[in-house]
Amino acid sequence: MNALRRTALVLLAMAFAGGASVTTSAADPAYPTRPVKIMVGANAGGGTDIIARMLAEKFQESMKQPFVVENKPGASNTIAADLTAKAPPDGYTLLVATNTARRSPRT
Repeated sequence: MNALRRTALVLLAMAFAGGASVTTSAADPAYPTRPVKIMVGANAGGGTDIIARMLAEKFQESMKQPFVVENKPGASNTIAADLTAKAPPDGYTLLVATNTARRSPRT
C-alpha cells in the first residue's frame, strides 16, 4: 500500500470517528443547520486537499448541508490550525491537516 493511500485511509478513519463524536455530542440534534468549514493547511490540489474534498463530499451527502473546504497553506499547517482553534467550539469549523515532521538525514 503506497504512502498516499495509507495516509488517506488514516485521515478518513479519523474524520469519520471525529464526525461521529461531533454529531453525538452536539447540543443541537439537527447538526449541521448551516454550512460547515473544513480548514486545510495545504495548497489546493495536494493530497491533503484531495482528502478534505472527499470528506466534504461524503459529509454533505449524508448530512444534507454544505461542507466548504478552505485552504490556508503555510507555516506547516499552523495557519489553518490557529483559525480552527479560534473558531467558536460549535462544530462548524473542522481541520484536516497532516503531520509535517520530517526525519533528519543520517550523518
